[in-house]
Amino acid sequence: MKALRLIQDESGSVDLELAGGTMAVGEVLEQNQYLLLITHQGEWKEFPLVGVGIGDIVNDNDLPKWKRAISEALEQDGQTIEKLELTTEKLNIKASYRQ
Repeated sequence: MKALRLIQDESGSVDLELAGGTMAVGEVLEQNQYLLLITHQGEWKEFPLVGVGIGDIVNDNDLPKWKRAISEALEQDGQTIEKLELTTEKLNIKASYRQ
């Protein structure tokens, strides 16, 4: 995934808004992080190893495993992780795309 892409709304639809005769794009870092976290491996047909499946974390006490999976997914996406905090209470990600 790249730093600038089409933006999806909550339903997954893409609004093909034209701005000055060209297609409007925007920053999608958080959108891509969300998609990487919620999807499971195998859901991206072009990239079957992409996806964390964060919904499966419920009742799983192996937080280091999940932190490693999240870190690997973000790095494979081309993101540099500045901070990744995962506890039973919250998930905090601070990352950006490599220039």
